[in-house]
Amino acid sequence: MKAKKVISTFAKADLSEATKWYEIQQKGLGKRFLNEMKEAFEIICKNPSGFQIRYDDNRIYYTKIFPYSIHYKYIAERNEVQIKAIFHTARNQSSV
Repeated sequence: MKAKKVISTFAKADLSEATKWYEIQQKGLGKRFLNEMKEAFEIICKNPSGFQIRYDDNRIYYTKIFPYSIHYKYIAERNEVQIKAIFHTARNQSSV
């Protein structure tokens, strides 16, 4: 059974910021980015425990086209995927 998806405020902001940035770079690119994120969320929700736990019970899924990672926690008791953050993999997170 597919898990329920809950996206944190922080992750929503990450997603919005990245989508806007890509759209500024090239018309339509923001939409392509958003579509890849939606596909990634589907993959995660269909197989939430299929990705390795990396830290604090959080798992990471790496997108295929855009250089991003989705950090999430799977709560099996509620069959719920909590999307915590969406990070650009080449960006220095300590400077944010």
